[in-house]
Amino acid sequence: MKKFRKRPETIEAVQWTGDNIREVKEFVFCSKTEKTGDQLEIRMTRVEGGGVGISYLILKLNHWLAKADGSYGILSPDEMKKKYEEIE
Repeated sequence: MKKFRKRPETIEAVQWTGDNIREVKEFVFCSKTEKTGDQLEIRMTRVEGGGVGISYLILKLNHWLAKADGSYGILSPDEMKKKYEEIE
């Protein structure tokens, strides 16, 4: 049986604090955001292969929006703490 280890990876991330919509929008270059309670819905529009694609992300309070290799993902505060350490 083969074993594998996760390669070291550097990501960029912003934490949703409930009042930093502008920072999140600038980070993800999104076309629209909508705050509902403690959650932030992010709508991203992108051009791909001659067409337009739309993605939606729901960011909960204190969760992290992370970007690696051009892709975005959401991490809970615990996941962020376990997987990454701040370098700057």
